[in-house]
Amino acid sequence: MEEYIDDLLRRMADEEAGVWQCAYEEARQLNDLSLFSCFQEKVMEARKVYIKTKLYFLITQLAINTREMYIADYLINRLESEESRIVLDSMLIDLSKLSEASNAHKIIPYIYHKNSGVRYSAVIALKLCKSLEAEDALLKLLTVEENRDDIVNICATLHEIGTKRSILSLTKLLHCDSAYIRSAAIETLAEIGRTDLQIVYIEALHDRNMMVKYEAVRAIYMYGDEMAMRPICERVNKIVARRRKNEVEPTDESEIIIALRFLHKFVDQEEVLKTFDKVYKKRGNLFMSERKWLRDNITYFQEKERM
Repeated sequence: MEEYIDDLLRRMADEEAGVWQCAYEEARQLNDLSLFSCFQEKVMEARKVYIKTKLYFLITQLAINTREMYIADYLINRLESEESRIVLDSMLIDLSKLSEASNAHKIIPYIYHKNSGVRYSAVIALKLCKSLEAEDALLKLLTVEENRDDIVNICATLHEIGTKRSILSLTKLLHCDSAYIRSAAIETLAEIGRTDLQIVYIEALHDRNMMVKYEAVRAIYMYGDEMAMRPICERVNKIVARRRKNEVEPTDESEIIIALRFLHKFVDQEEVLKTFDKVYKKRGNLFMSERKWLRDNITYFQEKERM
């Protein structure tokens, strides 16, 4: 068993791409629980950072594939024994790939770590901790954090574990200068607030940034009702009134397609039919792939093409 682990570690560190890629693929398939005790011994013996990070990676794969809680708990307990920022950073990223752990609350202190990389990874790993304690810690961090990427990262984790207690703090982010933050806030609010926050998504359609508008349209498509019909019609009319520069892939995720999919729910409404008619008349401003998608998926445009 020990010889196998040593050989796998050696191949994972090989300079030849074909060798280390195959080794990592093999590592991702580990499911033999008899390896765990040997991994533990190896961790205690390891002195080099790169060896430790690889061992923890292997243990993480074992935890993922076997779904054994005690292995996940072991990894989290090991955090307090490690001092290297490289090892901690790597471990926390590995932990974020687990589905559950009984002691995930022990990750919380690491969102305040002195090293920014460790803090960032700890926030990602905290999605493993679906508790009010974890949510409160993130909301507290949100009040003092000024870095754009860190705020967006907090939003991403709140997207996974946040409750309606986060809504007020996230709504405040809609007034930030950064469009990345406003966009992340809308996406997270949609996941948490769903149908309750439709008015917030409608207001976000008037944001000056395209990313924010896009997330607002996505939120309305998922959780909007008739109240959003007119604002979406207005948004569609603005989009088709001019040519755009960059095509978004995949096409069925472009803003106008998502908006038209939403409007198709109300296809018997006069305002929606007028909007569809305008889109057809202005179809020259659509990307070719968007036009094809409309012909393939929306009856109104199929009938127009046959006329």
